[in-house]
Amino acid sequence: MFEVHFRPRRPSDARSERCSKLFLIWSTVIAAIVVLCLFTSRVWAAVGTVLILLFMIGFTWYYFHSAPPEAEPVEESHPAENGLSPSDIAEIPSFAYQRNSRNDLNGSDEGVGWLQCAVCIATVKEGEMVRQLPMCKHVFHVKYCIDKWLGSHSTCPMCRADVKTGELSSEQPAPPV
Repeated sequence: MFEVHFRPRRPSDARSERCSKLFLIWSTVIAAIVVLCLFTSRVWAAVGTVLILLFMIGFTWYYFHSAPPEAEPVEESHPAENGLSPSDIAEIPSFAYQRNSRNDLNGSDEGVGWLQCAVCIATVKEGEMVRQLPMCKHVFHVKYCIDKWLGSHSTCPMCRADVKTGELSSEQPAPPV
């Protein structure tokens, strides 16, 4: 098997948002200068252009110097902070996968009953250990797939249903159809 690493999304960068807004403002000002040059005399266009550019240079300096300081990245001491603990994950029942062999109209059972793990996008083969989530009944490979996912998330990777380990029933899960 292979390992899957999950990283949380980074929040958008405040400085890049400020640069985008400033670019939009500067574009508008340059368009205004072009209109000013087209529809006024050369003297007034030159005076207006100099005044607008001086104002915009001052505004840009103020805009960047009045920005709140950027937050320093916080290192995660517990990457599984929002996920389940290993003991909670172990409470979720696991079993060896058995393929449900239903016959289709032609009498062939080829392609029927195979399960695909949504975490690694691989077909689950007979005998592989799988874990069935208690609330939504979705099934995934155990070690490198759902256990790693639940270590950093507390929801099903397919339907985002909460995985509530305290409400597990004592009955054995049935393999999916």
